[in-house]
Amino acid sequence: MFIDKVKNIGSAFEPKKSAPVKKSSELLANDNVHISDMAKLKADIKSITAHALSLPNSNDAEKISDIKSKLANGFYDNPSTEIIDKAADKIADSFLGN
Repeated sequence: MFIDKVKNIGSAFEPKKSAPVKKSSELLANDNVHISDMAKLKADIKSITAHALSLPNSNDAEKISDIKSKLANGFYDNPSTEIIDKAADKIADSFLGN
C-alpha cells in the first residue's frame, strides 16, 4: 500500500534559515557610553555625603548622653504623637534616600 504526499505538510517541521550573526568585534566598534552631567553630579554628591558622614561629629557624644538620660527617665515609655511623627519621618527619609 502506498500513501501519496500531502502538499506543505512537512514544511512546518523544517528549520528556518536565519541571517548570519555579526562578529562581536564589529559590534563593539559602534558601542559607546555617555554619562550625563546630572549623573556625574549625583555621584559627586554621594561621595561628598559619604565623606562628610565619615568625619567625627562633636555633637554625637552630647546627643547620645541626652538620649541615654531620656531613656533612663522614661521619656520614651509613652511617646507623644510628635515623637512618633519625627521617628516615622526619619525612617521614611532613610528608606527613600532623602
